[in-house]
Amino acid sequence: MKSVVTKGGGSGGGSAGHHINSTVVYDACGGSVTSDEALYDPYDPAITFTTGMFAWPNYAGTINDSHFVTRDRMGRTMAFVARAIEDGLTTGGAAWGVGVDDAGSLFIDKNGRANLYSGTPVTNCG
Repeated sequence: MKSVVTKGGGSGGGSAGHHINSTVVYDACGGSVTSDEALYDPYDPAITFTTGMFAWPNYAGTINDSHFVTRDRMGRTMAFVARAIEDGLTTGGAAWGVGVDDAGSLFIDKNGRANLYSGTPVTNCG
């Protein structure tokens, strides 16, 4: 993947392809966690992160989560954001949660800009 980026390409996809592009990647190495579990205990042993996979210039401080609506992941994404800030995994005391649902794929271009592709209408909640 990094060789594609080095040649001026981008990176992305759905599900795991979406996850790997963020600054902080919930890697599930400790197991899976639901929103209820993550909100109850943001330091649950199942919540583990990997950092340093990519350093997209315009996509810094992000934590991606997929299957967002389908699996009710708002709560866990907010717990991940809080952990990233508290643990200093992002810079400037800020982090951004980016959720994409099942029909969507997020691609990061060579400039680090995110583009959402979806088979269903996209609602911007911003």
